[in-house]
Amino acid sequence: FLYLDSQTSSSSETYCCLGRAVPDGDVVFVLQRDDANEPFTVWNPRNGQSYPIDARYSPLVSVSVIFSNTNAWINIGPPKDIAEQSFDLSDAKLWHALQPTGTSAAAAEGEAEEEEEEEDADALHVAK
Repeated sequence: FLYLDSQTSSSSETYCCLGRAVPDGDVVFVLQRDDANEPFTVWNPRNGQSYPIDARYSPLVSVSVIFSNTNAWINIGPPKDIAEQSFDLSDAKLWHALQPTGTSAAAAEGEAEEEEEEEDADALHVAK
């Protein structure tokens, strides 16, 4: 999906989601939509079937985490039926972004590496 998104000039969005499905239990599904004003389509990667996210017959019953190649969001909202769940990832009352807005994953990784190097240097200094 990400490859297809990159090859078109559309404003499509693609995410992976961790959730629960019937009868599968814990699952990883794909959420995709072609326009931000449209509801997501849920794709089951195991069998290739897709469902509108608000369909009562969708096997996906809850979503706990959504992630993309740039961020991850934890569902901190009250438990809701999937058809009633808001997928507005900018709503801080419902979704907690693990990567703060305006910070790239590469920058965060660089900061983590710098902290590790500082800790290693401190440990080396103490060992001497």
